[in-house]
Amino acid sequence: MNIIRSIDKRVTAIAMMSVLVIVCSDLWWVELPELFNGGSELLTSMYNVSLGYFVSYIFYVLVVHLPEYKKKQHINSVITPVVKRIIESHAKVKRAEKILSHNGSSFIDLDAIVPDEIDFEPQNTIWQRFLLVSLEYVEHNLVVLEKFYPHLDAQFIENCESVRNTELLLALKCIDVMNDTDKRYNHIRLQEMYDNYNDKLMQIRVP
Repeated sequence: MNIIRSIDKRVTAIAMMSVLVIVCSDLWWVELPELFNGGSELLTSMYNVSLGYFVSYIFYVLVVHLPEYKKKQHINSVITPVVKRIIESHAKVKRAEKILSHNGSSFIDLDAIVPDEIDFEPQNTIWQRFLLVSLEYVEHNLVVLEKFYPHLDAQFIENCESVRNTELLLALKCIDVMNDTDKRYNHIRLQEMYDNYNDKLMQIRVP
């Protein structure tokens, strides 16, 4: 049933109308008197078109749509755990951020110790290191998802790429922004980059 639901509703609706025309023609309309010249030929044409469309619909479902549906289901079963890892990693960061934030401030001391309840190893890891590891973990999983882009929804791909192209992740690939000796990234700038990264990451959902 899910296979039929995944087909364009308009295509399925026309197929159902074709079935209705076929059934009505075979059971009732065949015995009706001809109401106007050419009525019988018109009915026969409607019957043939409806039959042809329904046969084509069955062919499409079995030969085209069903294999694609199974392939998509398989791909989803592979990428869903990857997406969940990204979401769970981000949730862990947000939990730590909530605990470490003071007086509602979004700024966290880079040397603050990550609480034990976050269940992160090794213990006594500072926020700076914890955040870097989390960012690298998300980036790694986004790279894994990239392999499946040809089979994924365009909006999902766009959401993933928007995260990968955030200034924070791009900067991490080039320099250690947390230990920037040239002071190109002060705390305010880092916080802006981090907030933008969070906003983009929140858009990623399990397909």
